[in-house]
Amino acid sequence: MKIEIKEIKENPLMKRKEIFGIIEHDGMPTPSKAAVQKYLAKEQKVPEKYVDVRKIFSAVGRVDAKLIAYVWKEKEVPVLEEKQKPEEAEKEKSKEELEKKKEGESGEKQTEVKGENSETKPEPKKEESKKKEEKPKEKEKEAEKSLKDDIKEGIKEVAEEIVKETKEEIKEVAEETKEEVEEEIEEEVKEEVEKLKKNVEKEIESAEKEIEKKVEKKIKEDIKKKQKK
Repeated sequence: MKIEIKEIKENPLMKRKEIFGIIEHDGMPTPSKAAVQKYLAKEQKVPEKYVDVRKIFSAVGRVDAKLIAYVWKEKEVPVLEEKQKPEEAEKEKSKEELEKKKEGESGEKQTEVKGENSETKPEPKKEESKKKEEKPKEKEKEAEKSLKDDIKEGIKEVAEEIVKETKEEIKEVAEETKEEVEEEIEEEVKEEVEKLKKNVEKEIESAEKEIEKKVEKKIKEDIKKKQKK
């Protein structure tokens, strides 16, 4: 398994990295979320509890899958466990295919023997085998359609969850910002009141000095007038 990271978005509001990439799994089954979580944790050099594998989008017949994952800074997620290794699953799949092949070969041999010993012709069996071949194709188409529907539904779920989380985070940030703004306004008001007080005190002091000067001047003028008389 190899993961090619196409884009990493920093989301400071949500306190996370948003990773978009391609998982290459040529010749192997689509990797599990547990395997991807472990891989990304090692790649991003963080504990597995901070790696949140959101979606793995795969399609029938493809050797790669699309990936959406988050790397949280604070939020913790469950550490996933590998239920079955891809190698073991592939071995089991190969065994099942070999068994089916053997059963098919044994069935064909029995049909040939029966055809030699009786008048029954093997042609109808060929038609039945064709029908059997057509059924898996139909099932494959149905599975592909179902997978596409699942992918669409998955994208919708992820989008809704992102919107929900973003709204909650914005609400929290707004509350924190509101408190900070109120505190700043309160501090600014206090500063303005202190400035006004100082200005008023200066004005009063200046007015008192002016009055004293005028009174002193008036007294001196009165004294001069009396001396002249």
